Amino acid sequence: MITTAILNEKGGTGKTTTAITLASGLAYKGYSVLLIDLDPQANATEYLGIRQQPGLFNVLGADQPITDHVIATGTPRLRLLPNERRTGKRVKAILTAETGKPAIAQVLAPLRNRIDFVILDCPPSPGIINDAALWAAQWVLSPFIPEHGPVSGLRSLSQAIIQAQDDGRPVQLLGVIPTLLDVRKGEHKANLARVHRAYGNLVYPTVRNRAIIAELPATGSTLWALRPTQPHKQRARAIAVQEYGAVLGRFLTDVRG
Repeated sequence: MITTAILNEKGGTGKTTTAITLASGLAYKGYSVLLIDLDPQANATEYLGIRQQPGLFNVLGADQPITDHVIATGTPRLRLLPNERRTGKRVKAILTAETGKPAIAQVLAPLRNRIDFVILDCPPSPGIINDAALWAAQWVLSPFIPEHGPVSGLRSLSQAIIQAQDDGRPVQLLGVIPTLLDVRKGEHKANLARVHRAYGNLVYPTVRNRAIIAELPATGSTLWALRPTQPHKQRARAIAVQEYGAVLGRFLTDVRG
């Protein structure tokens, strides 16, 4: 079981879209995948067209087996541990206890030989939930927009990973993914160049800013399942599939070693 946290401690970087597109892409390739919605806003749950429900809270707060709350999605082999806004913030209070950091790793333990990949969609802010995600994960992928705030979020994430390693965890930064790139903006090009200099071969293929990606949550569909009828949207989907396909291919190459 390979557990990967999708994490940037700044909002609006395409984190949930990346988590869902990666998880569903792995499922379409035949892997069994569990997506865990750790964000108290429950965006991943809603994105997949699933009613908000307190799965995460019940597992972490009521000590119920994770298998009782993992649910099917519209994508074969992709399952979800959902979240909801009503109880999502209470999860943070649960994890502030002394045993908070290991909590997610502990609830995942029974799935070790039953799931190929676990994808953790993390909240866009530092705190105990992300600390617990780093404790549970082997790898971290960090989507970022080439702007000052999200790029600075990469630096704080690197520090958080070092702290987790100091705590004895084997987690490593797998890569950083440029998302929502607008090549017309000088700021984007300059910041992307900075990230390439700082992170070198950890920089993943770029995903550009495309309207069809922004529209996905309203459809309840994943990129791979989307079948637009308008020719311009068909072309846009084909390009997005190519870009995210490159990210997926790189991910599989990296985690397989």
